[in-house]
Amino acid sequence: GAVHGRLERWRAVVRRASDSLDQPARSLFLSLTIGEQGYLVPEIREWFMTTGTVHILSISGSHLGLIALLTYGLIKGLCLRLPPDALLALSRRSVPTRLAALLTMVPILGYTLLAGAETATVRSCIMIAIGLMTVWYGYPRYILHALAAAACLTLLGNPRALYDISFQLSYGSVLVLALTMNPQSDSDAWSLQAGSASGRLLLWLKQTALVTFFVTLATLPLVAFYFNQVPWLGL
Repeated sequence: GAVHGRLERWRAVVRRASDSLDQPARSLFLSLTIGEQGYLVPEIREWFMTTGTVHILSISGSHLGLIALLTYGLIKGLCLRLPPDALLALSRRSVPTRLAALLTMVPILGYTLLAGAETATVRSCIMIAIGLMTVWYGYPRYILHALAAAACLTLLGNPRALYDISFQLSYGSVLVLALTMNPQSDSDAWSLQAGSASGRLLLWLKQTALVTFFVTLATLPLVAFYFNQVPWLGL
């Protein structure tokens, strides 16, 4: 319909904007902006596979999360900088956090459609939408609940996605992230807030290394099965 036609015109604008780039920059640009990986030559894809960083080419949590974070922060910041009378009038209807959560959904949904609505992109969009919904209603945020809801909604739309490598890697890796990051001890949380700068840095490095190790370990069987290689450089 009209929405599909408009999206295709926007995608065509991005393609024309990339015409001035040489390869492999053009193929990487199109992959990272509108999710079109058909322009990637096998050699470039092999480089990412070997280094265990092929997930960067898939528009998912890091891409949509960055858009959501910037949009939410910008809208909330602008609301808080309104003149007192305007802020008071706004507060009678809503609060800046709820308004920012609602308006952030616009670019998230738009970019999900623009990027082709692939499995990993849809998963990220649903999880971010659920997170923004918890901000609107003032509920606590539970990543496992959001992940389960995203999986159910994805499979309701396409049950065959369960057997897709994109679904298995996307949901499997985020499940490991959730299980690894959720049981953070009170001492770790206190260290992050009240410790010295060097202590916080060391703790962050330790947690990052552990998360990376567990995600790599969990997805290694799938990668080995589907792609016949073990990307140990991903660590």
